[in-house]
Amino acid sequence: MPSAKPSPPNESIPAYARMTRQFPLGSAVDRVEFIAPDGSREIRPTFRHQPVSFAYDDRGYETVSLAGGIVLQARFTPTQPGIYRWQALRVKTTVESGRFRCAPSGHPGFVRVSARDPRYFAHS
Repeated sequence: MPSAKPSPPNESIPAYARMTRQFPLGSAVDRVEFIAPDGSREIRPTFRHQPVSFAYDDRGYETVSLAGGIVLQARFTPTQPGIYRWQALRVKTTVESGRFRCAPSGHPGFVRVSARDPRYFAHS
């Protein structure tokens, strides 16, 4: 029996952009593992997230309204251009998995303390 080819990634995210994965609260996903194009792995825990929407009136006052129920969410920032794989885990069981493409971007990287002069910040 021939093996099926993996489907192409259905989304593209620029390098250093934040991506989120949401799961139903009842799924009990406790972490999401991301596998970079070079094979390195990073694990991000899930957390409870309450989506909201913001509205402003003509005086600039803000109103916050609930925009759905509580979900489990994980956030991740890809840094290497290429195809990333991810899997949502509950204890040792894979609940869901997928792939996405990380596109090159002009973003300079994360802010860190400068290696040349620790009195300053630099980009990674």
